[in-house]
Amino acid sequence: SCEVQLLQTPPLFPSQAGATLEPTQLTQRQHVFLSLLTLQLLTAWLLGMSLTFLARICRACRMSAKPSYAPMDPEVQFSFTLVEHLSFHAFFAGMTCLGLMTDSFSVVTGSSWELYVLFVGAQTASNVLEALYWAVYLPADAGVPAFGWPVVSSVLPVLGEPLDTCKDYFFAGIALSTGTWQGYLFASIAVGILVFSNIYLSTKHKHALGRDLLAVRKVCFPSKTEGFLATQTSPTKLAIALSEDLPQAVLQSLFVLTCGGSPTQYAFIGLSITKIICCLSLRAIALRQDDRHGEASATNVELYQMMVFALSFVVGPQHSWMLIVKFWLASSLCEVGRLQEALAMYQEVLEVRRQVLGPRHPSTLLTQDRVAFSLLGEVGRRQ
Repeated sequence: SCEVQLLQTPPLFPSQAGATLEPTQLTQRQHVFLSLLTLQLLTAWLLGMSLTFLARICRACRMSAKPSYAPMDPEVQFSFTLVEHLSFHAFFAGMTCLGLMTDSFSVVTGSSWELYVLFVGAQTASNVLEALYWAVYLPADAGVPAFGWPVVSSVLPVLGEPLDTCKDYFFAGIALSTGTWQGYLFASIAVGILVFSNIYLSTKHKHALGRDLLAVRKVCFPSKTEGFLATQTSPTKLAIALSEDLPQAVLQSLFVLTCGGSPTQYAFIGLSITKIICCLSLRAIALRQDDRHGEASATNVELYQMMVFALSFVVGPQHSWMLIVKFWLASSLCEVGRLQEALAMYQEVLEVRRQVLGPRHPSTLLTQDRVAFSLLGEVGRRQ
């Protein structure tokens, strides 16, 4: 016989984010809240698609009209974006305070599921309300977009900038929950990175910042000059990766090494590093497609320098991975005209490969050829 067994409601806001619960209770909480998050995303997507049909009906009935302000005016767009951007941070700071008051942060288990459910619910609700506004007041010269994906994309890993900011605030809460001076120091640095990054982005990329943060508005007014690859690797995306994602990933890695960390925190660090590497590597591809080879080579230099720095914590200087990345870095340095640095890098790789692989190995011979090429280029430049 078949029986329907309902899941029991798990304990809400357990102390230390559930670190004191039994393994069976932790598993139960995971199943319940993953199901709840999936239901939230599905509901938001369905609401977004329903608003798409509403927008088409409004357009067919000639009910759409331009708003009281010009949405395409960059200055007006930035002022609206700045207010919403500040409200994001106020909400995240409030959730962090709520987590501290309810003992929902722990080094062992990370952040409690309740905080993520609250974030997803608030963010998707805000996106649905904005989609409702544009469904009714979408200008006549704009096409009717599909609102389903933009409503949920901002809360997904890697794709959503608000989620990145949320997890950085939660990291500050986890650091504060330790009650040690090291934890307070890590939390202060994390908040300082957020403040510096947002001031820098609001100053240098103020118009493009709104397009990256407001997914619904972005789909209403898509860029006509850039494709998907160029958009995902835009200078603003690169600035976010280098000014916020990279420092936060390094800081959180140091925290994990000194204080320990949860599986969720390890996952977020891995996603941040993957996002940074993909942004830099794909940016170079997009630039080469636009015949901007010099900028593509400069981007590759930054990427390979970061990879060398990251690998230095994982493998030794004679590891094959390290030698390959240094070889790539030297090639990119040649392309941007930094021949002396490239020659020094090639010679370093050549010396190690002679010792490890032998003088007649194909990789050694290739490196030796690049050393000669660099020497000729340096001599020609001086003449």
